[in-house]
Amino acid sequence: MNYFLEPLIPDKNQNIQISPEEYKAYLEAKTQLIETILFEEKMQYLLSNYRDYEECLLKAALTDLMGEKKTYHEFQRERGEINRMVVNFLASARAYLDHGGHHLKKILKADAVPDFFPSTKASHYDSSFSYRMMEALRNYTQHRGFPVHMVSFKRSWVGESELEKNLEFTIAPKIRVEELIADKKFKRSVASELEDKGERLALTQMLRDYVERLSHIHGVTQKETQESSQQALNMVSSALDRVKHKFGPDAVNPGIAIICRSDGGRSHNEASSSLIPEFAERYRLLTDANKPIKNLSKRYVSGKAEK
Repeated sequence: MNYFLEPLIPDKNQNIQISPEEYKAYLEAKTQLIETILFEEKMQYLLSNYRDYEECLLKAALTDLMGEKKTYHEFQRERGEINRMVVNFLASARAYLDHGGHHLKKILKADAVPDFFPSTKASHYDSSFSYRMMEALRNYTQHRGFPVHMVSFKRSWVGESELEKNLEFTIAPKIRVEELIADKKFKRSVASELEDKGERLALTQMLRDYVERLSHIHGVTQKETQESSQQALNMVSSALDRVKHKFGPDAVNPGIAIICRSDGGRSHNEASSSLIPEFAERYRLLTDANKPIKNLSKRYVSGKAEK
C-alpha cells in the first residue's frame, strides 16, 4: 500500500508520499480534533437552549409591561412556549452529559471514560440541590409530564423614595411541588428534599445554577483535554502546511486528502479522509465561546433605565 497527502482538487499529480506511521498519526489526529469539536458543539447547543429560555422570559415580561391583555388561551400558549424551551434545554443537557464520556475516550485515546469526568459530575450532584433537581426533572419530562406547571407574573414598585421608584415587571415559571412528590416515578430521594420547599418552586434560579455547574464541568474537561487536543490540532496543521509549502497556499484552500492507495496511481481501490483549514478556526472559536461561566446564578438582565 502507498500513502499520500494531496490537495482535494489536485493539479496534475500533486501528492506527497508519507509513511504508514504518518498516515495513521494524521487519521488519529483528525479523529481527536473532530471529537473535540463535537463535544464543544454539544456545550454550545446547551448554552443556546438556555439563552432561548431566558429570552422567552424577557419577551413575556415585556409583553406584560406593554399592557397587552391576554386571554386564558394566550396565557396557556405562553406557558407552553416556556415549557418547550425548558424541555429543549434539559434534552441538550442530557446529550452533553451522556455523550461526554464517548467523546473523551476518543479525544484522549483511552479505553475507558477518564475518571475526572464522572467524578466532577458526581461532585456537583452531591453538593447542589439545583443540580439534583434538574437531573430529576429531566427524567420527569422524558417520561411523565411538562416541567413548568404555572407561570407567575409580578409587578412591584422598587426604589427608596417616591421619585426614584420604578415599576418592575418579572415573570417566574414555577413547579407545583405536590405534583412531583405524588408521582411515584419521580426520583424519591429528590422528592423527599422537596417536602420542605413549600407549595411552589421557582425554576429560573435553579436552572441558572445548573447551567453554571455544567459550565464548570466543561471547564474542567477543557483543561484535562487541552494538551491532547492541541497536539491533534498541531498534527492536522502540519499536514496542511506540508502541502502548502510544496504546492503553494492555494493547494490547501478546499482542503487536502489523506490517502491509502493500492498503487501509485489513482484508482477506486483507495481509502481517503479529508482535512480542511477551517478545523483549526472552528476549534478555537468553540473553546473560547465555552469558557466557564462564573456566578451565573447571581446574575440577571435588567431593563432598568439610567437616570
